Amino acid sequence: MALTGPSVPRLHSLSGLSGLIIGALSACAPVRPEPVTITSDPPGALIVVDGDTLAFAPVTVQHRRGRTWGGALDRIAIRAIAVSPGTCSQGRIVKNEDPTPDTVRFDMRRCLAVDPDRAYEEDEVDEPAEREFTPAMDYPDELRQQGITGEVLLEVVIDTTGRAEPESFRALRYSHLGFVRPARDAVLSSTYRPARISGTPVRVRVEIPISFSIRR
Repeated sequence: MALTGPSVPRLHSLSGLSGLIIGALSACAPVRPEPVTITSDPPGALIVVDGDTLAFAPVTVQHRRGRTWGGALDRIAIRAIAVSPGTCSQGRIVKNEDPTPDTVRFDMRRCLAVDPDRAYEEDEVDEPAEREFTPAMDYPDELRQQGITGEVLLEVVIDTTGRAEPESFRALRYSHLGFVRPARDAVLSSTYRPARISGTPVRVRVEIPISFSIRR
């Protein structure tokens, strides 16, 4: 999401979250492509990787993981969409600190009973939460004047109405404490499409990276 103005805080989309580590900003080239074989039981699930629909399982893809701020690998979001009766869609998140797997296997007969009170993990839902609207974010004046840019990695639960639960907010990592409050305000003021399991909206715990940059 591109915001106008000389100072631009950036909220990454939920469908392409990237992990962050504390350190200086660095521009890193993507690592070499790595083959990942994706299978489903029964075969034939429709495979989606990072929002791109690829093919029906089994399929082998050459996935190129970029690097985020501080050099951490981009995460990978893989979904297997059910196409056969008696099966349920599945998800798998390869986190930033995890190596790229050689094989990802989905048991399409693993169907979860929906618990309305539980906060599910991202790789447990059929459809991930997706950001629909974020208001303009405030850039701390003192940090802007000093030319300080940075990042915040936060965790929050998105409820079944598509709003972030304030009491669930946690700042996991940040480059400067001054960025935490505007990041929190932006996420709590945003609206989201709720995550779903078997078509039913569910609470889901997500990690959201927010970057603060200054346009020259």
